[in-house]
Amino acid sequence: MQKRKHFPGRHVWLWPLLILSAAGFLWISSCTSGTTKATITGPSCVTLTSKQINDMWVTPGYTKPGNTNQVTWLKIYTGYSGPGTNFSANVNGMKSDNSQAPDSKIDMAAGTGCTVTLPADLAIGSNTIDLSALDILEKDGTLKKTLDYVKFTPQPFPANKTFLNYTVEVVYTTGAVAKGETLPCPPCIYCRPPCDTI
Repeated sequence: MQKRKHFPGRHVWLWPLLILSAAGFLWISSCTSGTTKATITGPSCVTLTSKQINDMWVTPGYTKPGNTNQVTWLKIYTGYSGPGTNFSANVNGMKSDNSQAPDSKIDMAAGTGCTVTLPADLAIGSNTIDLSALDILEKDGTLKKTLDYVKFTPQPFPANKTFLNYTVEVVYTTGAVAKGETLPCPPCIYCRPPCDTI
């Protein structure tokens, strides 16, 4: 049986390459471990106009008391493409049984004069708010005549800064402004219905 010959120098050139690769990895790791987290700069508020609400929810009867498809709360979905880009967001009219009212989705437009800076590692899920909390409807489900628009401005959720939520401003043509904020999902305790895990 012929013995296989081994040439010690045959793969010697691989060792320096492996050592350099390992050193490079350690150098990069040591440089990044001490840096501060990046921030998201540029997302602005989004708005829901009185015309959109009237056309999409009031006219079809979704805001009329007693309608089987009555919208009782809103779910906001946020789209985001990365640092330096703007948010896109849509709002869905939701019924009391936590199902969506048919054809009740509204795409919100980017607002002006409300650019914000957010942590880059912010968790972006859905957000909710009760329609009644906005106080934009008359008792018969029609819009208050002086409503101009509703503005949603993104921020880290004050109760848990890991998550995104929105401050809400209801703007009237008279200049009066009412404020509130949405609840993010996750955390699960704020989801509708609440989920079992965080």
